[in-house]
Amino acid sequence: AGKTSSDAGTAQRSGNPPGRRVFHAQRGGNLRPLGRRGCQLTAAPNIAVTADQVADCPPAVADAITAAVTEYEAQETLEAIVARDADKLECLVQAVEYRNQGIDNVQRWIDSSRAALKTTSAHRLADAALAGQPLAWLTPPPPPT
Repeated sequence: AGKTSSDAGTAQRSGNPPGRRVFHAQRGGNLRPLGRRGCQLTAAPNIAVTADQVADCPPAVADAITAAVTEYEAQETLEAIVARDADKLECLVQAVEYRNQGIDNVQRWIDSSRAALKTTSAHRLADAALAGQPLAWLTPPPPPT
């Protein structure tokens, strides 16, 4: 399998020779349902994507990255579960930001991200993200009186 244009562009812009390029997390399973609708796209398994990405890396680097992705995909360790929760929280926060900017049709994205959360901490963070004003940091606080 060849690199996606995103991977190739990122790798080229890094300026590093092929064997020393920084790993770029381009997982095939991240195709959004709305992006897939009407398209005949098949997401490659994340392990296959990783193998392609690390093909030119030194063996020790390729092995370390492959092991991390394999652990993440297996979801058998607390670290892997927390890492996936972090991915889902990032998606949820992005959808909440979009919703607050007036973009419609993100509720399913919010709901599916929230439903995928496993840890109590992730659920608490999701509650905070949903209850707060995610773009409040863009508005400076009023000057003290």
